[in-house]
Amino acid sequence: RDLLLTQKLILQPYFEVDLILKDKAANAKKTGISHAAFGLETRYEINKKVMPFVDFGYGYEKGLKQTAWQTGTDSEHGWYYGAGLTLKF
Repeated sequence: RDLLLTQKLILQPYFEVDLILKDKAANAKKTGISHAAFGLETRYEINKKVMPFVDFGYGYEKGLKQTAWQTGTDSEHGWYYGAGLTLKF
């Protein structure tokens, strides 16, 4: 859902979750929530084809399960930010 601050300045909140129910691969992750993130993307529509944006949010990433070929990793979480340019053709 877009929130219009002005006609060209738009704030878009987001929430995304990756859920693993069953994984028997050699580099298997644990079952359950493997990735979750929520944040805000603020973009300015110069026109409908060119839109620079700034994104910031909080993310969680579950570590990998230890197998015979690798060592396990811990879970990671924290704040992140970024900037970019969306081009639509």
